[in-house]
Amino acid sequence: MAPGADIGVAAIQGFLKVTQSTLFGAVMALLVVRSPYGSRPFPQRALSLMAPVIVHGLFDLLFWGPLLLTGGVLPSTYLTGNPADLVPLVITTVLLAWAVKSC
Repeated sequence: MAPGADIGVAAIQGFLKVTQSTLFGAVMALLVVRSPYGSRPFPQRALSLMAPVIVHGLFDLLFWGPLLLTGGVLPSTYLTGNPADLVPLVITTVLLAWAVKSC
């Protein structure tokens, strides 16, 4: 945890990060399983990884891009204790939950 962090905010961040990571993994798995290439033999099956690779890249761009474009640096920990860091975490967790539920 970051020095001087608010322990309550860090606890919420910890819970949300585990939830977000689980949902993100579920979305990536669904993209592979539902790919038209998922049931084909190798090497065509490798094409089923294209959608997860693209979605993962876009997710990282949207999640970390604003921080990097404003001159910030990537945090050394997910548990920063900063309430402002909850905003992208809550938004992405809700969107990922919606994506999993709608599949």
